[in-house]
Amino acid sequence: MLICRLELRKFCHLARLAAAALVLAPALLRAEDSTWLYTVQISAVVQASPASITLNWEPDPYTVDSLTLYRKSKTATSWGAGTSLPTSATNFTDNNVAAGSTYEYQIVKAAHADQTYYTGYGYIYAGINAPLTENRGKLILIVATNSTIGLEAELARLQTDLTGDGWQVLRHDVSSNDAPASVRNLIIGDYNADPANVNAAFLFGHVPTLQSGNLNYDGHEARPMPADSYYADVDGDWSGSPDYLPSDVELMIGRVDLFNMPGVGAPTAWPSEIELLRNYLNKDHNWRNNLIAVQRRALMGNLRGDEGGEATAASGYRNFEPMVGPGNTIEANVEFEQPPETRWVSMLAAGSYLWAFGCGAGQPNACSGLGTADGDFADARSIDIVSLDAKVVFVMLSGSWFGNWDDQDDLLRSVLATPTMGLTACIAGRPHWFLHHMGLGETIGYSTRLTMNNSTLYQNEINPLPRAIYVALMGDPTPRLHFKVRG
Repeated sequence: MLICRLELRKFCHLARLAAAALVLAPALLRAEDSTWLYTVQISAVVQASPASITLNWEPDPYTVDSLTLYRKSKTATSWGAGTSLPTSATNFTDNNVAAGSTYEYQIVKAAHADQTYYTGYGYIYAGINAPLTENRGKLILIVATNSTIGLEAELARLQTDLTGDGWQVLRHDVSSNDAPASVRNLIIGDYNADPANVNAAFLFGHVPTLQSGNLNYDGHEARPMPADSYYADVDGDWSGSPDYLPSDVELMIGRVDLFNMPGVGAPTAWPSEIELLRNYLNKDHNWRNNLIAVQRRALMGNLRGDEGGEATAASGYRNFEPMVGPGNTIEANVEFEQPPETRWVSMLAAGSYLWAFGCGAGQPNACSGLGTADGDFADARSIDIVSLDAKVVFVMLSGSWFGNWDDQDDLLRSVLATPTMGLTACIAGRPHWFLHHMGLGETIGYSTRLTMNNSTLYQNEINPLPRAIYVALMGDPTPRLHFKVRG
């Protein structure tokens, strides 16, 4: 069960009682230090002539019992037989490669410390002089016109940007009051007219939200969950209000919806919904045109820790290394008595990051341990993320209630409301997300679709609720990493 705020004080008290044990094994027991053990953090160096790809990974400080390497093509649906590596290995050179081709790798380790056994998984997508993608297919742009009045110039610019990035745009205007089924029928019609090329759907403005299922994903109460996977799945039967996908989703999907974001309690009043959307479109345009300067690094705020192998923060550690490289994942301080400037949200305000992951006890508009608000809880609130202008492009969060992203002043959507950088946010860790394809030019929408459909091909030691209907991306599904960033 995910930790809720009412349990947090007890959690902190027990952590203080365990202080002596932390001295004996800090890397295994401290939340912010240990969770990376459930991953294999892989980076790659390529050489064109003679062609080779060298994988490097962070060493495990304990006893590695086995280490196995797998390779497959990007579209293969199984890993096949693996290659056993020496348990002390921290690199592998693949000489059976060719320039112009791409390869996907998985490394699995089994390890233990005393009587604690754990499995770590790592993934990377690499290639040598991989060809550029000129044609990305067709994207369905669904615009809720009643919440986007006055944004036609910005929306026209978005369509031009998408076209320049290789997308053909099919636009439909809808009302926020339309039935979700009528919006889905527009998407299904476009897909059925050209299934080979329709690849993505971008929901902009307050597009109707389907509530489906009766899931108790965080141990608090069973409830219907918002399900944008409904729009991405063009042939599944949703008549029974499912908890899990009735069939694979066909489309990459993302939503930019800043409805019901008044910024209650903010030190400065938040702009209107239309102005928040305008600012998002400006950020989106700036990112595509190399007008946002950001360091190639990631920030981790890990209050939840290992949780018996669920290791929600593994979604950060596992994905960050292929995208920002070794030594570029920085730890924020989640100890409750530490200086406020060392907190996750404070560090995002003070610097710039390509990626960030944060986890703690959740409520719809706050996450404990990541900020400085509300005394013992050390909350990072939605109003803090916006007022401090958290300078990060892509964000993952994990905590109770985050799956209900349509709440007022929602924490996930607040990332999209930041003034200068925030483009996407998602709840990750239940289930885990797999984003390594972005390291070689894929969109975040590609990884969203992969994560929605994933069952066992990509793994964590414990990966709860795969294919749950609430997996969603807040933000444009088409951004990529390869726009110029500072090294």
